[in-house]
Amino acid sequence: MKKWIFLAPLVLILVWQAYEQLPIGPRIRVSKETTHLTEPLAPDGLPDYSGALLAELREGVTPENNGALPYLQAMWPAELEAEHQAPLCQELGMQVPQAEGVASPQDDELLQRQVEEWLSGEGESAVGKERRRETFFTLIQRQPWEADQAPQVAEWIDAHREQYDLLHQAVSRPRFYCPSPTFLTDPDARWIDMQLPTVQCMRNAARCLAVRANLLAGQGDFEAAWRDCRAIYEFSDRLESTTIVERLVSYALEGLANEVALGILGEERLGGETAAQMLAFYQPRLPHNDLVAAMDTGERYCFITSVLAMSRQRLPGGPLDDGQATLSPTAARRVNWNVVLALGNELYDKLIAANKLEDRDARDQAFDRFGDELDALFEEDLVSVAAAQVSRGARSRLIGRRLLSLLLPAINAANAAQDRRNIYRQLMPVAAALAVYRAGHGEYPDTLQPLMPVLLAEPPTDLFHAASLIYRRTGNGYLLYSLGDNQRDDQGCHALYESYAGYPTQSRMRIRGWDEAVVELLGLQDAPNLYDEEGHGPYFNIPSDADDYAVRMPVVTIDLPQPPGDTNPHKD
Repeated sequence: MKKWIFLAPLVLILVWQAYEQLPIGPRIRVSKETTHLTEPLAPDGLPDYSGALLAELREGVTPENNGALPYLQAMWPAELEAEHQAPLCQELGMQVPQAEGVASPQDDELLQRQVEEWLSGEGESAVGKERRRETFFTLIQRQPWEADQAPQVAEWIDAHREQYDLLHQAVSRPRFYCPSPTFLTDPDARWIDMQLPTVQCMRNAARCLAVRANLLAGQGDFEAAWRDCRAIYEFSDRLESTTIVERLVSYALEGLANEVALGILGEERLGGETAAQMLAFYQPRLPHNDLVAAMDTGERYCFITSVLAMSRQRLPGGPLDDGQATLSPTAARRVNWNVVLALGNELYDKLIAANKLEDRDARDQAFDRFGDELDALFEEDLVSVAAAQVSRGARSRLIGRRLLSLLLPAINAANAAQDRRNIYRQLMPVAAALAVYRAGHGEYPDTLQPLMPVLLAEPPTDLFHAASLIYRRTGNGYLLYSLGDNQRDDQGCHALYESYAGYPTQSRMRIRGWDEAVVELLGLQDAPNLYDEEGHGPYFNIPSDADDYAVRMPVVTIDLPQPPGDTNPHKD
């Protein structure tokens, strides 16, 4: 009897270890703590994440009020794969378009060849031809130009008037419902695998509008130019906040629209009426946080649906590969996936709570604490790895940590992009008000005070600190900027975005002659130490941690490349 008393603990340990290794893990429990979404349920008994999102997005949408229909007609096939075209059109209540839409000028192969042949000189290298063509298309997208400087592009724009009209119809409709085709063809797919072709194609629509807006501005039709520019903003606003990818595309579209708008606002011929229309558009566009919704839905469900696939309790419609499920069916059943899901939801709750904080300092401190917690959580030692070999709970926590290390979004980068969007929402109304003032007085004011209260209700406050934006009148324009996150006056420089005194530099623009144009605008031709002893440069002194966000007038413009021997006054 005594022998069995001594052996009993050992037997219990062996039985427990054997049980822990058995492939009989519990089913995933539907709850707020695990699956987060609790209804509706799919046939497998787990939440129908795709169905819930589609039901929310399509509510109140009809073919008549949905701007996605004319958008798709304008851009068809809008980067959709062949197998996705009919399901998406059926979901939207439209016929599959039979005619191809427009590509952006940069993606139209025929237009690219025509321009390259037009620009090429006899005996010019292939590299030289490509560089001139790329410079040409970069410039027509970012600055005003005239038809005789780019006749092929002007003809291309005229030939696609129907598609441009459709793009304007798209933004004139009150709703814009164009879901990922992945939700329609494979509702059980991991959200991290969702395809967003129509979202990515919206960049092409924006480029089309930017090129025509710049042509119209170059020809002096500023009202029409602003109409095209405003359409870019409206496309940006119509992107859903389901995922961070959609938010980043939205920010990129708004950034392109800002660039085009500044080209319009900088035109000396711009009248006060159009400038006032632009000001009225910008004034209600306030900074706001739209990343929370993307994190709470799209990013959280990217994690959860990935866990469901790895658990093999829900399998995507397509074949599984190593990138979709890295555990064998037997190994997957040795994990308690409820532990994995609960760990993930706890971290997403903390991440979202930190991002909801309106006070910037408090938010930054919360993110610092969150980062420290992640560092501690993701640190693995021999004990935790060894425990995972014998304990289902330890094994589940280890897998959860590893999954989170792969799937948690790069929130710092996303927040930086949102901050950039938001600070320009403070800068653009001031730039428009300054354009209105110049139209009425013939020059910019020496301070911002004359703009108030008629054009601006109150002094614009810097997003990053409780003080006014910096405004400096220059000889032929002005420099307007925010001090950025470091709250230090870097004279309008930004290291990450490679800008100096409010102007982007050649290292960012990748256009030959750009820095020389900046030097001329700044009057730095005789500045010491700008060029080295061999004449190389200019070398701008941008502090490594500079982070000012700036608007500078006049904007930089570069003569478009022209054919060899062309007498056009704008020739390269």
